[in-house]
Amino acid sequence: MKTFAYDPDQVGNKYLFEEGDRANAVNELAEDIPRLVKDFGDAMLVGDFYNSAYNLTPAHSEDIKSGMFLNPDLEVLTPSGNVRRKSHTIGIGDTLKIKRQTSFHILWKNDGQE
Repeated sequence: MKTFAYDPDQVGNKYLFEEGDRANAVNELAEDIPRLVKDFGDAMLVGDFYNSAYNLTPAHSEDIKSGMFLNPDLEVLTPSGNVRRKSHTIGIGDTLKIKRQTSFHILWKNDGQE
C-alpha cells in the first residue's frame, strides 16, 4: 500500500496545474501526512518525514508545510519542544507529532425528527 496517493508510475492530473488539481492534491495531504507519522509511531522528525515522503508526492514543499501545520490532528514542535507558530519556519530538526486528542467529524442530519 502506498502511503501517499501519488504514484509516479501512473499518468495522472496531480499538479498539472489545471483548475482544482493543486487543491485536490493538498486535500489528500490532510490524510496522507498523519498516516505517515502514525506509521512511525506518534512522532517523527520533519527531516525523516521529508526523506520518506518527497519521492511519494508531487506536492510543493510549501503545500506540505501547510499540510503539516494546518492539520488539526498534528502539531509541529521546535527542537526545544515548543509548538511551531508559523508554517514557513518549519525546519528539518522540528518534530511532527500526533496530538493526544485527534479531531473527528460528525455529520448531523436534521430532518425534523427527534
